Amino acid sequence: NKLSMPALERGIIDKKFSTGVKAIDSMLTSGKGQKIGIFAGSGVGKSTLMGMIVKGCEAQIKVVALIGERGREIPEFIHYNLNNNMENTILVTATSDESALMRKYGAFTAMSIAEFFRDKGHDVLLMMDSVTRFAMAQREIGLAIGEPPAQKGYTPSVFAKLPKLLERAGTSDVGSITGFYTVLVDGDDFNEPIADTVRGILDGHIVLSRALAHKNHY
Repeated sequence: NKLSMPALERGIIDKKFSTGVKAIDSMLTSGKGQKIGIFAGSGVGKSTLMGMIVKGCEAQIKVVALIGERGREIPEFIHYNLNNNMENTILVTATSDESALMRKYGAFTAMSIAEFFRDKGHDVLLMMDSVTRFAMAQREIGLAIGEPPAQKGYTPSVFAKLPKLLERAGTSDVGSITGFYTVLVDGDDFNEPIADTVRGILDGHIVLSRALAHKNHY
């Protein structure tokens, strides 16, 4: 896999990245080149928020990776969130029925595409839904090749691959990749292994509340 930028070649994050979502832009302001996690349990509104960001953000190029998601969500995403306009959006999909290798390399492919446009001088938005499905794919691969299961059955390679994927976002001297990564929190336990590991790699965190979601407040 391609390595991320050397640490000393990274730019300082000092410019605001407008998402078009008032709650984020006012209270959880993100910067160009930041890596942000959207943490929530199932059915709490991760995909809804992701669609709002893709629709309203200021990025010149948008790369959206749908990893391990349901097939029906893809045409719905194009229709409702992109208004069938793919002019400045690249969609990389590996649905839940695809092989573990396809789901794993779908995430890395989206990252490489974002890096290509960043190196051409663009400010790129990278949305990935979800990092948890990527980790599950790597767990399948690890168990198949004989790795020992560790926390909740996740193999050691899962925890080695996560920073290799997530650290590739950031600013360079010509452009930036601002990454928003959704994390499906298993059983609403925000200390489960993947959520805990990803929280330590990312720059900032947006945590969605099930209590608010039950009140239809997304």
